[in-house]
Amino acid sequence: MPPSLVIYVTQSFDSDAGRCIRAAADSPYRVVVVCEEPPRAIPDGLRDLISVYEEVDDVFDPGVIVRAIARLQASRASIRVLFSDDERAQVPLARVRAALKLPGLPFDTARNFRDKALMKRVWKTHGIPCADYRLVRTESAAVNAASALGLPLVMKPIDGMRSANTYRIRSLLDVRRYFDGVRAASPRGVLIEQFVDGEELSCEVVLHKGRLVWYSSTNYIPPPLKVVERRGEHFAVVLPRERQGADTTRAAGIAARAVRSLGLRTGMSHVEWFRRADGSVVISEAAARVPSAAISTLAHLADGTHLIDLWVRLLVLGQVDAPPPRRFAAAAVFLRGSGRGRIRAVRGLPGVIEKSGPLIVAADYPAVGTAIERDWDGNGSILFRSPSTRAVVEAVEHARRTIRITGW
Repeated sequence: MPPSLVIYVTQSFDSDAGRCIRAAADSPYRVVVVCEEPPRAIPDGLRDLISVYEEVDDVFDPGVIVRAIARLQASRASIRVLFSDDERAQVPLARVRAALKLPGLPFDTARNFRDKALMKRVWKTHGIPCADYRLVRTESAAVNAASALGLPLVMKPIDGMRSANTYRIRSLLDVRRYFDGVRAASPRGVLIEQFVDGEELSCEVVLHKGRLVWYSSTNYIPPPLKVVERRGEHFAVVLPRERQGADTTRAAGIAARAVRSLGLRTGMSHVEWFRRADGSVVISEAAARVPSAAISTLAHLADGTHLIDLWVRLLVLGQVDAPPPRRFAAAAVFLRGSGRGRIRAVRGLPGVIEKSGPLIVAADYPAVGTAIERDWDGNGSILFRSPSTRAVVEAVEHARRTIRITGW
């Protein structure tokens, strides 16, 4: 009988890639890896798990992937699933599935998740609460959109990630100041949307044949846009021990409706949402993938769940394991420096270690002399864990107030 293959596409062998390969190998199917790195780059612990390795020039080129799969199909192998955890690969792989009639995320669904303007249009059609928006391609259209929507606003690429090239717009002067830079990062158009004031959270939802079967919510402190606006502002992600509060249950239901409207039937989605002061829910964005490494790590600290394992098992076998009881709250604080250049001094760490030491389960402390990073994950991190959500939140707030990283 011809073998059944699970094909995983990755640009390089980072830690998440290793986790995906191990999870895929824990199935009855042979694992094929398509990657831009040469075979010698395969980590030793993964070599024996990979049945076939295809080195290619560009994993984001559908034609390249089609040719790699054609070589596999020449042996009469059947393709069980073709997947990647890299969000940039979603649309290219969907084109491959359409061309070869493979199962998995359809092209229209992948495009709905990657094009934020199209995403918002679908949500408006289905009555999903989200910010009003305009898609613009010229500076004059951006100014007109800002005048129509009202200030403040957010300007961002239609397919951006990690808050890159995303700006709060407080005036029409800001529109003119930022437009060219955002347009350069997003040639197909720029998204301008109303600014939502509220607490920002994420909701990981798992659907199986359209039914919501699992969810988990985390809190962002502060919202990521505020983080990238302020040098030296530490960013935190908090996973409460309480899995099913009334507000998160309501948000999970809305998030599930939102991703179903985009076309997702079976899979995991990382949904970001706002909780306004009046308790109302506004859905911000959604991605058809596992969440960031930070949230995945916190889930494992809280209840032993490996989100990548859960996701890959769902894609490959169509199975979802019931989540274990959550025994802990967990949080990550990402330490960011003020100023420019290199780190000159790190202050406050001894006080944090003295006060919250028993809650610290891992840390990557910033080193003097290293270059100051502008991204939200900064120059280091501290992971906290406790049976008490309140204790974790207090440790997070103390670290954010106390630790100061200054540059030259």
